[in-house]
Amino acid sequence: MTRGRITPALAVLAAVIGIAGQAHAYVPPSEFIIKSMAAKKRGMNSIKVKSLVSEIQGDKPTGVRFRQTLTFDAQKNTVHRSAQDEQGRELFVFERELGSSSEVVLPVDLLLLSARQSAVMESLRKREIPIKSEAELLKYETEEERRSSEQVELSKLQPLTAGAGVLVAWVLAKDGLSGEGPRFWVEKDTFLPLRLSVRAEDAEVRFEGFRWVKEVPFPRVTELSMSRKIFAREEAQEIVVNGDAASATQSGGVSAGFTEFGNSADSGLRDFIRRYYRLVK
Repeated sequence: MTRGRITPALAVLAAVIGIAGQAHAYVPPSEFIIKSMAAKKRGMNSIKVKSLVSEIQGDKPTGVRFRQTLTFDAQKNTVHRSAQDEQGRELFVFERELGSSSEVVLPVDLLLLSARQSAVMESLRKREIPIKSEAELLKYETEEERRSSEQVELSKLQPLTAGAGVLVAWVLAKDGLSGEGPRFWVEKDTFLPLRLSVRAEDAEVRFEGFRWVKEVPFPRVTELSMSRKIFAREEAQEIVVNGDAASATQSGGVSAGFTEFGNSADSGLRDFIRRYYRLVK
C-alpha cells in the first residue's frame, strides 16, 4: 500500500459504506481517517517550531517554564527537541528516528509530523486505538457487517480555549464513548488530530488552534495530562516549514539527557522537564 496515499480501493470502500448506511450518519472507515490525517504532512520536507512550555497546576501556570525548539527532517525521519532557559542556554536535548522508540507514552511527534500512515497506525494500535485495515474490512461479506465492525463514533469536544466553538470529531474508542479505554479524537471535516488518551500513566494530549504554514498544519496549543490532570501547556510561537530546520538534526539513533546547564538548573524546573519528556520522547 502506497505510503500516505488514499488508495482507490479504500476511497471506494469509504463511499460504499456511506451509501450502504444512508439510514445512518456517514462514518468513514478508521483506516481512511488515519490516512487522511497523515496525508496532510506529505508536502513537508522539514519543520522547525519554537515554543514556550509552561507547568500547569489547577488549570493555572506555576511560573515554571522553558523554551523549546523542535526540528524534524522528513528525509532522515529524524526529530530533535531541545529545551532552553530564558537566556537561551540548552538544558535538555534528545534526538531520535521518528517512531523508533517503544517507550514513548504519547506519540505526539508521530501524530503531528509523520506522513507515514503505516507507522502512525501501528503506534496507535499498540495503544489500543481500534483501527481496522482495508484488508480486514474486505473480509466481511456485507457493508453492514463492515460498518458495524468499526469502533468509530461522532462526538462533540469542548475546546481548550474559552470562547472557542465546540469541536465535532470522529472518535476511535476501544470501549466506546461510554467506556474508560483509550480514545483518539480526529476533527470531523479536516481530519486533524485533536485528542489522544492512553492507559500508560493515564496520560492524554490535546491539540488546538491549528495554523497552516505552506499547507502544513501545526497546533498553536498542546496540552499534556497525567492522571487526568493537566500539567503542561505548550504554545507554538514560531513555525518554519521547509526552511533550514533539517540542519539542526544530526543523525539517526536515540540520545537524550540534561546538559551541564540543565544539571545545575533549579530542581523544580528539572523535575518539570523530566516529566514532560518522559511522555513525549
